[in-house]
Amino acid sequence: MINDFEMDNMIKLKLITESQERAEQRADEQQKGIHFGYYNISQPGECLRRQYWDYTQGNTPGLGGLRNMKLGEIVQNWTNQVLIDYYKDELVIIERTLTIPIQTPNIQTEEWIYLTGRIDHLVSFKAKNNRRYFCPIEAKYLVDKLINQLKEPKRKHLYQTNSYMLAMNGDTGFIYYVDHHLEAKTFKLSFDQELWKETKNRVISLHDYIKHQELPPAEAMFKDEMKGDCWFCPFNNECRKLEEKK
Repeated sequence: MINDFEMDNMIKLKLITESQERAEQRADEQQKGIHFGYYNISQPGECLRRQYWDYTQGNTPGLGGLRNMKLGEIVQNWTNQVLIDYYKDELVIIERTLTIPIQTPNIQTEEWIYLTGRIDHLVSFKAKNNRRYFCPIEAKYLVDKLINQLKEPKRKHLYQTNSYMLAMNGDTGFIYYVDHHLEAKTFKLSFDQELWKETKNRVISLHDYIKHQELPPAEAMFKDEMKGDCWFCPFNNECRKLEEKK
């Protein structure tokens, strides 16, 4: 019936359905035993406690979080096309799944864990000698501020792009941010060896917390560089209740 044509309700249903499908896929992966020891390349810069809960019990973002995720996906797809149209034959957009092995300092046995993820914006430019070089580009949709308020890349995004540069043996990468006015700001990055060491240490630390079933600290509540992340965390209420009991 025509009275059923409520677009907002249809959007809500579509968002929830897609979220459930992702949750089912993840549960299937966990059941097959390929989850432990494999960590998402986009997450090392996130609060350790959030990562711990995400890996051990999964999360279902609220409707607001689902809306932001979908808006980010739409912006990424559209800006992909902007890149293709602008550079034409000079550039190729490549999607690629990457895995970076990390050896833990476990002295009793040789233990490896893996940082994995799919890069959606791997750009290949033709150099003057007609050889190609790869340059990872990360697109981020700003949900908490406008472009003119952004002075530098967010540190959690630096972890991710730096890891992509390592995986592709590249020394240059880009992060661009787009707000809801479709205004954008681009940051050019160079590979940072010290940041990669920090990334490895954080992934190893998360692995140890999960292995020993020990809850990590609530970093986002107390670290300035993570300030504000709690408001977008699906575990916010549970985490605050735990901290209030201390």
